[in-house]
Order: sequence, then C-alpha cells, then structure tokens
Amino acid sequence: MSDGFFLSCVLAFPGLSLGNVVSALGLGSVAVGFAFQDIFNNFLAGILLLLQEPFGIDDEIVVENYEGFVEEIDIRTTTIRTYQGEKIGSIPLWN
Repeated sequence: MSDGFFLSCVLAFPGLSLGNVVSALGLGSVAVGFAFQDIFNNFLAGILLLLQEPFGIDDEIVVENYEGFVEEIDIRTTTIRTYQGEKIGSIPLWN
C-alpha cells in the first residue's frame, strides 16, 4: 500500500524523491512533538500522581500562587478550593 502511494506521488509530482518525503515526515513529526509536549507532560504527571498519591482529596496543598484544599485529581489537572472558597480548576500538573 505504501509503495503504491509513493508511486502515485512520484507520478503526480515528478520532482519528488524518497529523501524529500522522509525529510518532510521528519520535520512534521518534530513539529507535532513540540505542539503536544505540554499535553504529554501533564498527562504523564497526572498518571504519576494517581499512582503515587502524594496527596489526596481534602488535603491542604500549595501549588505556585494557589493554596487550599484538593477537591478533584484528574489525569491532566488538579482542582483545589482556596481558603476563601474560590474554586481553582485546571491547575496544570507539570510546569
């Protein structure tokens, strides 16, 4: 299937070579990797938090400028409620 795709690309674009295709795929994968780097970091940090459980629901924590009680722990974020009652959602797990 990939041979047929490459053959059709070569016929449609006569100047196209295997080197051009490989370099385009390489640059594309690097761009996608940089674009999703934060998402993957938060996802991995969330999984590690769920496995290690350094804190749980109703524990008091300090994260950056936020301080309060943990209300929810997701794979990508932690939700806390401050001492003033303000709900802070979407605190990233990885910076």
